[in-house]
Amino acid sequence: TGARDYAAYLALDRLLALQEPQSRPIAADEILFISVHQISELWFKLVLHELSGAIRDFAADRLLPAAKHLARTQAIFRELSGVWEVLETLTPSDYQAFRPALGQASGSGSFQFHAIEYALGYRESGDPNLSAYPEATRRWLMGWYEEPSLYEAFVGALGRLGYPVPRSVVGDSGRSGSGARGGVRDGLSRAACPLGGLRGVREAHGSRRGHPALAVSSCSCS
Repeated sequence: TGARDYAAYLALDRLLALQEPQSRPIAADEILFISVHQISELWFKLVLHELSGAIRDFAADRLLPAAKHLARTQAIFRELSGVWEVLETLTPSDYQAFRPALGQASGSGSFQFHAIEYALGYRESGDPNLSAYPEATRRWLMGWYEEPSLYEAFVGALGRLGYPVPRSVVGDSGRSGSGARGGVRDGLSRAACPLGGLRGVREAHGSRRGHPALAVSSCSCS
């Protein structure tokens, strides 16, 4: 395989070529807009990686490894808040200079953010409307939608390990938006040794919920 230097290992040539402003003439702040969203998508990718790990660990009753994934996910959400603060330096006039180049693009098209929502149990009743996405993306999203959520995996682990789990929440997938998302879920989170992280992850995510479109909607993109 041979030794790789820093730039080669991180594929910096390809990475740094991905910020391609579409406005003509190129608006000075479009690179900021693109960079913030691409950075966010990279963080989303890591969030999904960590949530997937936490769900697997809960399914195997490995609470401490799951807690590590949750702690990392919380840290990523904090970093995301900082990323969006950078975008808030963009004024409406700055944004309008390249707004036409976005066309119909909207932050709601962030399929990774939707996958994060599904993993955390934010699910509609019935199948979601994914018609706007290519077939491969729809299949990928449905995989997240149909798999057990973080909450389901967590409750399952608690029950198997002998924690008192109210019968009313066993099998609750989170699709219904029921009270299981509220006090019961918070109580279970606090009850499980180091796993207050579950509650923290949901709170960190909830503070930015809707933010696949945050930058765009705040700039009146839609």
